[in-house]
Amino acid sequence: MRVAAQGTADHPGGPLGVFLRMAAIPLAAALALMGQVVLSRPGGYSRSLLPGAALLALALALLIFVLARRRFEDAEEPRGGKRTAAGLRDLPPGLEWTLIALIVFGGLYLRLYRIDLVPWGLNNDEAINALEIKDIMDGRPFATLTQRGLNRETMFHYLGAFAFGSGEIEINLLKAMPAVFGLTRKFVDDPLMALVFPLRSVAIAAGTLTLLALYLFARDRFGWLVALLATAFLAVSPWHLLYSRVGERAILAPLFAIATIGFFLRALETGRMPDHVAWGVCLGLGLWSYTSFRAIPIAMVGFVLLRRPLGWVAGTAAQARAPRALLIAAGVAAAVLGLLMVFSGLGPVAFLTRGAYASLIVPKANFPLNILTSGLMAHYVPWRYAVIQSEAFISDGMSAVYGLIGLAPETTVVAALSALGIVYAAWRALRRQDAACGLLVLCFLALVLTVGVAGPSLTRMLVNVPWLCLFGALIARRLLEDVAALRPPLTVWLGALLVAPLVAWSAAQGYSNYFLRAGKSEQAMQHFGAPQTIMGMFVRTLPSDRVVYVLHTLRVDTLRYLIGNRPNVSLVSDPSTLDLDGIIKMPTSATLVIEYARPFAETLRYLIMRYPLGDATQIADARLDPDKIIFYTYTLWKDETGQPMPPPDAFPGAPPRGAPSPGDVPPLVPPGEGPPRGRP
Repeated sequence: MRVAAQGTADHPGGPLGVFLRMAAIPLAAALALMGQVVLSRPGGYSRSLLPGAALLALALALLIFVLARRRFEDAEEPRGGKRTAAGLRDLPPGLEWTLIALIVFGGLYLRLYRIDLVPWGLNNDEAINALEIKDIMDGRPFATLTQRGLNRETMFHYLGAFAFGSGEIEINLLKAMPAVFGLTRKFVDDPLMALVFPLRSVAIAAGTLTLLALYLFARDRFGWLVALLATAFLAVSPWHLLYSRVGERAILAPLFAIATIGFFLRALETGRMPDHVAWGVCLGLGLWSYTSFRAIPIAMVGFVLLRRPLGWVAGTAAQARAPRALLIAAGVAAAVLGLLMVFSGLGPVAFLTRGAYASLIVPKANFPLNILTSGLMAHYVPWRYAVIQSEAFISDGMSAVYGLIGLAPETTVVAALSALGIVYAAWRALRRQDAACGLLVLCFLALVLTVGVAGPSLTRMLVNVPWLCLFGALIARRLLEDVAALRPPLTVWLGALLVAPLVAWSAAQGYSNYFLRAGKSEQAMQHFGAPQTIMGMFVRTLPSDRVVYVLHTLRVDTLRYLIGNRPNVSLVSDPSTLDLDGIIKMPTSATLVIEYARPFAETLRYLIMRYPLGDATQIADARLDPDKIIFYTYTLWKDETGQPMPPPDAFPGAPPRGAPSPGDVPPLVPPGEGPPRGRP
C-alpha cells in the first residue's frame, strides 16, 4: 500500500502531480509579486526589506522544488532552445506583426512623450557628450575615445553629430503635432529644444530599435509569446525609459548585446559564415558603444567553454565547421577592436582598463556588497547608492533618479518574475540543454560579477535590462502554459486572463514611476540641473560683448555647452576668487548671474551695498514652479565714459557697444591665495 501511494503521488495524475502542474508556478509567481510589493514600500528593515525578501525566497524555493519534481514532463519541456507552447497556436502573421508594431510604436511614443519637460534640464554628462559632438562638427580628427570625460567611447557622439545635422526633421515633426506628444508649444519653439533634442534623439532611436531587436531575438529563440511579453516589458520599463530619453551613450550597449548574441547563437546552429561575420562585427562595434559591453565577450567565452560539458552543442553538420568559423568571427571582432585601439590615442593596457577608476578611487568600497546589490538592484537599491559619488561608491546623476525617491528602477512585475525567470532559465540551460537560456544567464552574471564590483549603477547595469525582461517573460509563459494545458482550448483564455493584467500593471507602473513620480519630483531630477540649464540659456541670450560672471554650484559642463564660446563669460564656483571691487570699477557694464544658493548670498549682499545703482532681477522657472527663485541677476550699468548709470528702461537691454579689452576685466584669483582687495 505504501508503494502504491508513493507511485500515485509521483504520477502526473496524482495529487502532487496535479499540484505541480496546476498551482505551483502560479503560486510561486503570486508569492514573488507579494514579496516585491512589500520590498518596494517604505518601512525599513522590519516592515519592508526582511518580509519582502522572505516572500521572494519562499517563491524561489517553491519554484526550485517544482522544477526538481517535474523531471518527468519531457514533452512539456523539450530539450533545446526552440519550442512550441502546449495549447498555444502560432498567431496569424498579420496579427502578430500588428501587435509588435503597436508595442514598438507605443514604446517610441513613451520615449517622445513630454520630452520638452521630462527630464527637467540638461545633465552634466549629457552636456559633456554635447561638447564632444560640437567638436566633431567643428572638424576634430576622428577618434574612438574622448580626451575629456574619462575616455568615453565616441560612437554615440558621431551619431549625435549626424542627429544635429538632420535634427530639424524630428523637431518639425514634433512642432506639427505637439498636443499628440503632450508637448507645450512655447517650449518646443524654444532654442533649448534645438540644443538638447537632437542629442536625446539618438537615445530615443536606440531605445526603440532595442525593442525591435529584442523581439526578433526572442521570437527566434523562444517563440512569439515570450517575444511579445519581453518587448512589452522593456517598452514600459522605467529603467529603460530613463536612458531612452537622455543623451547618454550607455543606451547603445543593450542594442549591440542583443544583436551579438542573436547572430552568435544563429551562427552556431546554421554554420553560415555570414552569421559568424555578423556577430564578429556586432561584437567589435559593441566594444565602441559603452564600457559595460565588455561583459558580453566574457560571457561568450564562458559559453564556448561550457558548451560540450553542459550539452549545448547541437548534433548538426554545422558543428564540424564551428571551430574554424568561430576563429574567423573572433578575428573579425579582433580586427574591429584593433582599429578602435589604434584610433583611441591610448596604449593597449590603458585602452582595455579604462573605466576601472569606478572601483579604484573609492577607498571604502565593499566589493561583495556591491556585487550582491548589483545583482538584486531591480528589486531594491539601498540609499547609500543613490549618490553620484561617495567614499564607497561612484556613479552618475542619472543613476540616482529612482533611488533618491525610494523607488526600485524596474516595475514590480518584471522585478518579481525575473527573479523566478533567471532560476527557470538556469534550470532549462542545465537540465534541458537550452543554449539560449544558458548564454542569457551567463551574460547576466558576467555583468554583475565584473562591472557590478563597482556598485549598482543603473547606467553600468543597463545591459542587463533586456535579459531581465526576457527572464520575466519566460516565467510568464510558463505560468500561462500551466493553466492552458488543463483543459485546452478553454483554459488557454484563462491563462491569458492571468498574464494580461500583469502586462497592464507593468505598463501602468512604468508610466507612473517615470512620468508621475520621478518626472514630477524635484528631488529625483536634481542632478539634471534645471537651474543651471535655465541659467545657461539666459546667458546665451545676453549680448555677445557683455561681460558676464556666472556664479554656480555644480554642472559646469551644462553651462559651458549652453552658453557656447563666449570669451567675456566667466564661470565661477568659488565666490572668493572674484575681485568684486574690481568688477565695480570696470569702465564697462557687467552682469552677474548668481545661482540661488547659500554660498553666493554674501556676494549678492555686498554688491547691493557697494553699487546701489545696480539692476537686480530674480528669475524663476515658469514651467515648473513660478514662485521658486532659480537665480538672481545683478547688472552694473556704465555709460560710454565708464561712469555708473541707471538701468535702461528695458531689461536686459543693450549697454554701450564695444567689448572691453582684456585688461579691463579683473582676472579670477586662483583658490588658495590670499583674499583679493575688495573681497566681501
